[in-house]
Amino acid sequence: MKNKKLAKRLILLIEVIGLLMWGMEALQHSLLYDNTIPRGTPEEGVTEKEFTVTHGNETDTVTVRIHPQARPKKEQKKLLARAKEELLSSYLGENASPKQIDHDLYLSTTYADGAVEATWNLTPGQYVDTSGALRPESIQEPVEVVAEVELRCEDALETLTLPLTIYPLSLDTPEGFGYALEEQLRQADEGHPTEGIIHLPEQVAGVDLTWRERMEGTGMQLCLLGIAAAVGLRAAEGAEERERKKKLTKALQRDYPNIVNWLSLYVGAGISMKQAFAMIGKEATSEHPGYEAILRCYRSMADGKSEMAAYEDLSTYAPEKNYRKLSLLITHHLRKGSEDLMFQLEKEARAAFEQRKILAKVAGEEASTKLLLPMMGLLGIVLVVLIVPALWGINI
Repeated sequence: MKNKKLAKRLILLIEVIGLLMWGMEALQHSLLYDNTIPRGTPEEGVTEKEFTVTHGNETDTVTVRIHPQARPKKEQKKLLARAKEELLSSYLGENASPKQIDHDLYLSTTYADGAVEATWNLTPGQYVDTSGALRPESIQEPVEVVAEVELRCEDALETLTLPLTIYPLSLDTPEGFGYALEEQLRQADEGHPTEGIIHLPEQVAGVDLTWRERMEGTGMQLCLLGIAAAVGLRAAEGAEERERKKKLTKALQRDYPNIVNWLSLYVGAGISMKQAFAMIGKEATSEHPGYEAILRCYRSMADGKSEMAAYEDLSTYAPEKNYRKLSLLITHHLRKGSEDLMFQLEKEARAAFEQRKILAKVAGEEASTKLLLPMMGLLGIVLVVLIVPALWGINI
């Protein structure tokens, strides 16, 4: 009943949200529309919107391109000045001076958070590519290069000319060492094509090289996979064992009120505790571990174990706190010879049934909670289906 009420409330909430969004969209796109289109910001760029236009008795669908609102001239100049500052502080990359370029340059295409576009042109262009990476195969000696960059912010334009002196890559840099190594490897491969083997270089720029073929790592991957599988299996076994113990505890808790009630009735009828255990044990099945524990106690007594020891083992056969309490109650009666055992059993039976009611209520609440999660997931999906197209349409 509670779940049905919750489902109805969720459906009602979805309908209310849908109606509100429908009304807002209708107001914005028809009733309140005044033939004006708001421009977006420069960061948004050119946008497109679809309109229906009615002329005479005909209605057509028209796509309108909307350019962003232009920046004021003063703001454009500020952005150009900012872009120029960023460019001059970054274009050299790791090079210390434009008069000695032996590392890659950093030639960005945008500056000032994308508000200014940069177009680079290097003359001659065979020594540096458009990204700023040097082409060491073309650089044999220092060469003069002129880099022209055009900075544009909408209508504002500024051109910078940057003279550069490109040097062969230094072998002390990762780029230079890598190029020298590749060059020696190429020479080793092409130097003696008729030989059956290739001699790898032992030195590059005076640095000794030690070669080892890289392992595929399949064996290590299998070992790690085996370890992960073992850990996962152990975790799964632990989770399975915890789940088994949890189910056993719940089953013992379900059986306990009936067991105490039957003991109270049998003892009240003048039947001995041992015979009562025998009669209750007849109901033992795999689905009722509490009755199985009672049967095991009786069988241990039938095999010659003393009643005191058998009743003390009850908490071992049924590892649950209520059965430990029952074991203490019975053994106390045997030791002290108390005459109010029937009264104590009746009291325990009433308490056990009250506890059973509480457990049933908790189980019902847990079931409601488990059903709530998929319902909330369904609500989230429905909201996404409703809200995303609407927000997309109104360009929020």
